[in-house]
Amino acid sequence: MDWIHDAACHLGVKLEQQSPQIDLSSFDFVRTQRFGISRMARPRIAIASVSGDGAGWSADHRKATCQLLCEKMSAGLVWVGDRSGQDAVSGKDLRGKLMAREIAAVLKQCDLLIGEDEEIAALATAVKTPTLFICRKSWDCWPAEPGAQVVSLYPGRPEEVLEAIGRLRSGLCAPDCKKEETKP
Repeated sequence: MDWIHDAACHLGVKLEQQSPQIDLSSFDFVRTQRFGISRMARPRIAIASVSGDGAGWSADHRKATCQLLCEKMSAGLVWVGDRSGQDAVSGKDLRGKLMAREIAAVLKQCDLLIGEDEEIAALATAVKTPTLFICRKSWDCWPAEPGAQVVSLYPGRPEEVLEAIGRLRSGLCAPDCKKEETKP
């Protein structure tokens, strides 16, 4: 438990809070200026995927989604999180280059996070960046409080992602996961 407390202190998070928020300083943003986030096209969309056995968002769907985001929305893409074996389709690849506070500062400069990485989604919600959480399993919905700017989506085909972005922008943020019925 000490490492959780230490990590929370490093991020400036009080563990007593129901919905933790991270207070970023101007120094946090200065540290990320070297990546040129502020010069990227808007909307700026952060992408946080996982690879291996835990991945639920297929590489083909992720690639097609990123192409649609660039074509239909002229979005600037920023890849954040763990340095995995997946190639960034386009945009700025910052995977494996940032500490937690730097990731939070980058996410704060983005208009949206799309991803299946729970840790990155938690950072995005802590800095109040709207989040489209791609569920790895049908029961893996992100726990969103009423009014939160979080949409959960499973399985995350490209057209569904664009539709969910539209709902997120319009403020309709109810989770979209399909719950599987359990049989007795």
